Amino acid sequence: MSRIQTTLGNAVISLLLFGLAGCSSGPVSNPSEAAVTPAVQFAVTPAGLPGCTRSVDGEVWYTWSTAQFYVCKGSTATWTPINLTGYNAAIKVSSLTAGTTCPSGGITLQFGLDTNRNGLLDSSEVTATASLCNGLKGAQGANGTPGLNSLINVTQEASGSNCSDGGVKVQAGLDANQDGILSTTEVQQTQYVCGASNSCGTNGSACSSASACCSGFCTSGACSTGTCGANGSACSSSSTCCSGICSGGACSATACGANGSACSSASACCSGFCTSGACSAS
Repeated sequence: MSRIQTTLGNAVISLLLFGLAGCSSGPVSNPSEAAVTPAVQFAVTPAGLPGCTRSVDGEVWYTWSTAQFYVCKGSTATWTPINLTGYNAAIKVSSLTAGTTCPSGGITLQFGLDTNRNGLLDSSEVTATASLCNGLKGAQGANGTPGLNSLINVTQEASGSNCSDGGVKVQAGLDANQDGILSTTEVQQTQYVCGASNSCGTNGSACSSASACCSGFCTSGACSTGTCGANGSACSSSSTCCSGICSGGACSATACGANGSACSSASACCSGFCTSGACSAS
């Protein structure tokens, strides 16, 4: 994917790992030991560290993502962080536009020690630089097979096993023959959107709004056909009254007494007159 423009390993080792080599206060007992150079290796993340086994016991690695040194303890097969008292290593990553260094662009990595301890890699602290380049753009591939359009078909659904109160049926699929019509063989999914159960009020029942009535009309607090008679208007049956009550030949809010029927007040009479305990015309 990308290439390192400078020798990153040498830069990191010379910049960040100085002083990790062990010191001895006595003479070298084995001449071959004097020729051994401590190996410090680099990994991008801790997940990139190799398995800590006895074969790598004592190896020191530096991980870029955590800016941390680790040493392998083969006896316990664990990577242990090394706490240094010197300056912290710092890395700065910036975008690199396409040019001579990277024809397709990439990123620039700058390395150094945070000598002023401000948590940033200042320009005066940069001691090594590397470039990671993007790969060159490949050749244009062949055009793929054209995709198929999705189609949806919505139809009314009668009352039945799918929708007890009816509703709509929604079918969806791909237009395999590209004729712009969703045929039966192209249907891949079917869903039903069912209507609510019939709980509306019949004509004459009390209502506060038209939505509560099956007819869609709420007149004078009662469901109606929309052409019903108001209280007091002449009627021949209760169905013609908005209140649903036809008493004494007139629509009324409550059942009233016909002329001659017993009454205790005028409000009990359809005529509005109660004389000597009986409803009367006047």
